Amino acid sequence: MNINPNTQYTLSSNYLLRDDYANGNKREKFTLHDITKDEVTTLSESLYRILNILEYNKITLNELEEYVTEHNNKIKKGEIIEIFNEKKYFRFLSNKGNPKKYYSLPDYHHDLPVRICNTPSLVEIHPTNACNLNCPHCYMESSPQSGFGDSLPLIKWKEIIDEIEYLKVPNLNISGGEPLVYPHMKELLNYLTKKRIRTTLISNGMLIDDEIIMSLSHPHMSVSISLDGITAETHDQIRGKGSFDRLIQIINKLKNKVNFNLCFTISKVNKHETEGFLKFCIQNNATVASLIMLSNIGRCKENPFLHNDDKESDLIKTQKLIDKYESSIRINFISGDPKGENAGSNPESCVSCTGLTSTLFINEKGDVYPCVVASKSTFFKVGNLNQNSIAEMWQKPDHNSPFRGSIKYKELTECIDCSFYETCSLKNCRAKAFILEDNIYGKPCML
Repeated sequence: MNINPNTQYTLSSNYLLRDDYANGNKREKFTLHDITKDEVTTLSESLYRILNILEYNKITLNELEEYVTEHNNKIKKGEIIEIFNEKKYFRFLSNKGNPKKYYSLPDYHHDLPVRICNTPSLVEIHPTNACNLNCPHCYMESSPQSGFGDSLPLIKWKEIIDEIEYLKVPNLNISGGEPLVYPHMKELLNYLTKKRIRTTLISNGMLIDDEIIMSLSHPHMSVSISLDGITAETHDQIRGKGSFDRLIQIINKLKNKVNFNLCFTISKVNKHETEGFLKFCIQNNATVASLIMLSNIGRCKENPFLHNDDKESDLIKTQKLIDKYESSIRINFISGDPKGENAGSNPESCVSCTGLTSTLFINEKGDVYPCVVASKSTFFKVGNLNQNSIAEMWQKPDHNSPFRGSIKYKELTECIDCSFYETCSLKNCRAKAFILEDNIYGKPCML
């Protein structure tokens, strides 16, 4: 069926439009984010400009075509209608609802040697550092004894979420501590169901109830749950007695209702079950299977029974399992990836990770850091949201230079001799090196 050129359309609320990667003064990357499917479409600049008009206006395609052809002599009359008659483009439009309003931000002009998004593409927030569990490997050292005294009030978190949406940040992670311990989390999640932000709750799963499931069932919401063993004996050794059986009940409730991911932290205690974990994810229709190599950060330092003996061998074995199962399920290897896409090895190139180039972290006090690992040291603190906005802190190029190109690969003397040096992306994590060794140029791993 052909599109009606006299019907008023706006950009569908399922989509978020961004122009990204300020490389000096040049805008280079134009993308459309489907927040319901975690899909990103790269656009031509012309199509971006057309959709940008529809993002801020609700107009007929005849009106759109008249405006575009008047201001762009490369587009001829009839081409706009032809574009949206294609099914793959028609899905971008909606004749319901009204356009969203966003901050009108200046382009982030800078002369830094790394690419930096105009605004973050991912923000992670921790509304509380408290947790209902006391896991021996917790890098945040959370526990039931962690206090609530410094947590921001609900109204402030709503203001932060409003700014995240206005800045057109497509992805939000909510973690902790255990986020569901935060007294107002149900109200916060319900608030997010109405926002144009793809939201992932990162949880141990123990406190998920029917009301939480209802909020998470919205197509742009999901949950990532920690599963540290595929048997009660293994999982409960890490998470506490009875936690495995409770978690299996929760996973069965989530099936066919909520997009859920499962996350497995590989340690000496459970590494023999890594393949079983991937099979479990496939069998239970998890959206993503995430693997994390144990890091000696936080409470893990006090529990050497978790530390792997042959870490290089574990990396190789893990990569072989990823190669074996990645055609059946999407697998994220969050740390220690021996074939990382942004590995980098040119001695003169700048070290660059996602922290403060595309991602940002906010703790329970409103303190802002490049990432959650960097939050373990005030050395990396960017500022506080009680004093400044996210936009003000993001668009200051002098903040946290280790994340914005002040270190070159040739300076990573402790990583150069590693057998994974050429292909490892983890060496970009200077925050982890600093936390582990109190040395910004040190080793960011336990190899």
